[in-house]
Amino acid sequence: MAFADRIAHGVKASFAARLVKIGTNALLLVLLTRYLFTTDQYGLLYTVISVVGVASMFATLGLPSSAARYVAEYSESDPSQVPRILKVSVLFVLGFGLLSSSSASASGGRWRAICSASSCRSPSAATCCTRGFIRRFRRPTRPRRASSGGFSNTASP
Repeated sequence: MAFADRIAHGVKASFAARLVKIGTNALLLVLLTRYLFTTDQYGLLYTVISVVGVASMFATLGLPSSAARYVAEYSESDPSQVPRILKVSVLFVLGFGLLSSSSASASGGRWRAICSASSCRSPSAATCCTRGFIRRFRRPTRPRRASSGGFSNTASP
């Protein structure tokens, strides 16, 4: 098989995989919204999925992609380093994952207090959680002081 044929075959396989992914996501969306979850539960599900996605970026710190790079590099030049690279990257990812999950579970009571829907009048639990989070962590506003120099709003006699 020629190089151009292999590239064409890879592009076709990638395109077919993307079509299957889009189709299954659409089917899952219909299944989840119509039969399994209410609107509030579906919104809360995707809020949790987005939070977990962001947390996983911090938990892995990009180590899987850098490990893949070094495995590819050292598999040609020094294959004895590959097991060590894999071992160290897996240990770091597991360590950071445990650290981030333990800190998230330790602050679980705070999240429940922030996301309690009883104090919210919005119909969506995800909106309540977001509003509670913003209310909890925003800085209190200070009243502005009148400036002593320059122009004055009061008329002098």
